[in-house]
Amino acid sequence: MEATAPHNYGATILRNRNRHSLAIDAVRLPPGQVDFVTDETDLAWPLSFYSLSHIAIPFPPDDMLYGDGRNRVDSDPGIAFGKMSPRGELGVLRLSSDYFLRTRYNPFFRLQAEYINDWLAD
Repeated sequence: MEATAPHNYGATILRNRNRHSLAIDAVRLPPGQVDFVTDETDLAWPLSFYSLSHIAIPFPPDDMLYGDGRNRVDSDPGIAFGKMSPRGELGVLRLSSDYFLRTRYNPFFRLQAEYINDWLAD
């Protein structure tokens, strides 16, 4: 992306702060610029995550269906796909076990929402 800059749009990539850290930096290429800007964040990869699936991008961690279950109460009979880690005999469920390995929510949603709100404000 940097090789073809400048662009009339910006781009942001989230990456590990360094190879020994779960901390996340936001590396931005602002519109019309040719140099990246690195912003430290207070975000970090959750311990059980190694990547995000495309389905995760629009959902915050507190989403009632796809989130991590933090807003659920014991009396709520609903499911939270982001929290499920079913265990049992192979072939019993209609869905394959890899279906449940996909990340269902975006642990970095707060940062994404800030960028979108800033963009809308401009």
